[in-house]
Amino acid sequence: MSPIWLRARAELRSGWRRSLALALLIGLAGGAVMAAAIGARRTHTAYERFLVAQRAMDLVVSPAGGYSELPKLTEVERLPQVADSARVYLVPGQLHTPSGREVTFPDVFPLIDPVGRFGVTFNTMKILSGRAPNPTRADEVAVSFGVAQRFRLKVGDQLRFDLFGHDANGDSNSTVVHRGLAFQVVGIEAAPGEFEALGAQNIAAVHLSPALARTQPGVAYRTDQSLAVRLHPGNHSVERFFEQARAKGIDLDTNVSLADQAVSVQRANEFQAVALWLIAGITGLTAVAVFGQTVARQTFLESIEYPTLRALGMTRGQLWNVGLLRSGAIAAVSTALAAAVAVLLSPLTPTGAARIAEPKPGVWIDAPVLAIGAVATLVIFVLLAAIPGYRAARARGSTLGTAEIAGEERGLRLASTASDLGLPRTAVVGISMATQPGRGRTAVPIRTALLGTTFGIATVVAALTFSASMNLLTRSPGLFGWNWDAIAVSTTDRPTEHEIDQIRAGLAADEDVRTFTAGTVDTLIIGRTELFALAMDPSPSVQPAMIEGQPPFGSNEIALGTDTMRSLGVRIGDTIQVSGGNDIGEGIKGRRQQMRVVGRLAMPSFFFSFTRPGQGAAVTLAGMKLLKPASQGDGFFLRFKPEVDRRAAERRLASQNLFVLPRQEPGDLASIRRIANVPLVLAGLLAAMSAATLAHALITSIRRRRRDFALLRTLGFVRNQVQATVAWQASTLALVALGIGIPVGVAAGRWGWRLFTDNLGVVPQPVISWPVLLLLVPGALLLANLIAFVPGRIAGRVRPAVVLRTE
Repeated sequence: MSPIWLRARAELRSGWRRSLALALLIGLAGGAVMAAAIGARRTHTAYERFLVAQRAMDLVVSPAGGYSELPKLTEVERLPQVADSARVYLVPGQLHTPSGREVTFPDVFPLIDPVGRFGVTFNTMKILSGRAPNPTRADEVAVSFGVAQRFRLKVGDQLRFDLFGHDANGDSNSTVVHRGLAFQVVGIEAAPGEFEALGAQNIAAVHLSPALARTQPGVAYRTDQSLAVRLHPGNHSVERFFEQARAKGIDLDTNVSLADQAVSVQRANEFQAVALWLIAGITGLTAVAVFGQTVARQTFLESIEYPTLRALGMTRGQLWNVGLLRSGAIAAVSTALAAAVAVLLSPLTPTGAARIAEPKPGVWIDAPVLAIGAVATLVIFVLLAAIPGYRAARARGSTLGTAEIAGEERGLRLASTASDLGLPRTAVVGISMATQPGRGRTAVPIRTALLGTTFGIATVVAALTFSASMNLLTRSPGLFGWNWDAIAVSTTDRPTEHEIDQIRAGLAADEDVRTFTAGTVDTLIIGRTELFALAMDPSPSVQPAMIEGQPPFGSNEIALGTDTMRSLGVRIGDTIQVSGGNDIGEGIKGRRQQMRVVGRLAMPSFFFSFTRPGQGAAVTLAGMKLLKPASQGDGFFLRFKPEVDRRAAERRLASQNLFVLPRQEPGDLASIRRIANVPLVLAGLLAAMSAATLAHALITSIRRRRRDFALLRTLGFVRNQVQATVAWQASTLALVALGIGIPVGVAAGRWGWRLFTDNLGVVPQPVISWPVLLLLVPGALLLANLIAFVPGRIAGRVRPAVVLRTE
């Protein structure tokens, strides 16, 4: 063991600068991977931990019978399933913001609890800035972060409310308006139920002080109250709660369901978590590919004297153990550094809405991730060094007694082509150095350098392609399923055929409308699932947004959303049974029909607040009428002419007794916009690693080829020519990497985007930003030459006499 230890220590002492630089690079890369993994886990669990920390309610309920049933809320509080509860009052009114906007319910929820529990000890507020309202000050309020963001409110702003209360003496028909009440925003907060989420109601809360209920008793009148309840945990706890209420003869309306909101908030957070896992995975793979080549080069550098050591009596096994011991020492430093970097970067996560919900912001120590990451860094590093170390231990010796790896790869024969083209001698020599590995002690692992640089370029291009596709998605409602500009519906409850024909004729004559088709939105039952379905007359100009297949044209054809197809286990071409449901319309029952699945569509998720992306179907209007005879095609999906002011056209249509549903953004769009910059951040990290790989390759080449540079100086090369040679070497490596990496990266980016959008249930439309890719070529060459500047200066300072004498 002594010879192994002595040799390993000698190698570490002689090459400590290289070893330390390699340890730092691998430690930083490993830290970035672990930090992203920690952030992903933290983002995924943030909202769940937030609900526990804030003693979240489960439901907000009110009596279905109105004022006469209010006394029964006391019985509801005593139900066995209720763990805790608080009375909360919604105060109708109008808010006047500092910017002059006038806001009413449901854009704001002025809430008050005269007892002072709601938001304080029950469903507590997390103060993001400022403080909670003083319960003895009637003029202080705290607003939810959603209200603050939407209306640009901050701590210290002055608000004015016109609050509508009642006669506190008991006359429920007497309305009292408290006009111009002045309040100061003392805190911005987040509480369970206040997160904006797709498919769930949220509370845009303005928390009034309990003192207001004493100074203005009418604002907390008993007819405006609801009951917030927290239930005992367990399966089917909500169902048991309502069963117990019905057993007492109490019929309740659900105003807010935290379970529904938690699902929707968690879906939004999943975008952030997936993005961080993507960063962790790609960064890890890139680091292994890039730094694996670096480890191989350094291992070979340290093995130059191995044939001499074998001649002195060391075995191949001992030399291999020397390499493993040296690599293990470097890996230990890298592992410690990676763990420290991960912990230091942890305050940057979680991201998005999860960052607001995080109950313990700041430094986060995720022991499982740190342990797994540390072991992975240590093991992978040693394994990456094991194979080149084995080869180095078995390398034959040259006539000078130095290691010479057998079977060196053949380089690219580009130097002769450059010479034939009449390029300068600096170019010919530089291209030769970039493509010819050499032999013996001057051999340079060109293949590994090219592989690492090419992999970095490919991943950068893939990230840029992914980013361009994501930007297109955020700007294209049609990819989310909103494949038209607006929907116009008759304001009449059940319009006659004549009235529908009149609307059709009016739209056909409208100068702002380019095209339209008749349709409706209704419910269908497939299996045991009730879902919303688009029903449209087949039209070549206005039709559902299809991911694959075709839109339905026959009355027996149907297209399904992505999630719906997965849950049903069907594919395009399968036949399913579809039902129109029971007792719809005016006592008319729906029918059953076998329908063939002809396509997969991007189902709009914003027709109704409780639909979600990927869930739904599309049929023809004729098919809907077969399933549901009472269904009417009283809606029109229309597109305006390109030059038309859509808002003005919508207002004009609304003035013609039409309800106009304008183009809307899906709820998931906000989550996607939050991660829109993630691919660019990833591209930056990968570009940095590629640059480090190129720099290491150049420095290694200069060190191994000092004799070659000395010969060039002897033959007449001046310093500037030597520097130009190194620049040509770097440019050649960059050009070869670009030639291979760009097409591979484009293909990988398109494949990754299709995989990502398949989970979203939107139309996959990968795009390539050609201007960016065209700029990438000169940018990469410029970066390569900047990297080559310092190594070129070093090579230019080689003293031929000194080098040739020692060589």
